[in-house]
Amino acid sequence: MNGYNNRGVYDGYWEEYWLNGNLWFRGNYDDGEYSGYWETYHFNGNLLCKGEYNSGSCDGYWLWYNDDGGLFGEQFYL
Repeated sequence: MNGYNNRGVYDGYWEEYWLNGNLWFRGNYDDGEYSGYWETYHFNGNLLCKGEYNSGSCDGYWLWYNDDGGLFGEQFYL
């Protein structure tokens, strides 16, 4: 977890946490680019957004949430 490749760039599964101990984000990097499924969280611990990355760019449906946990909207990325 939270690793780097032999060139010193982000690679593999990562998790980061807010100073209050709540999860900030989790997902994968592939040679420094966002890759696959990602989730990002509000400071209060509620889910902020979730979706897929492909070659560092958002791909497909992403869901966005209010800080109280309610669904805010969705976006489709090509």
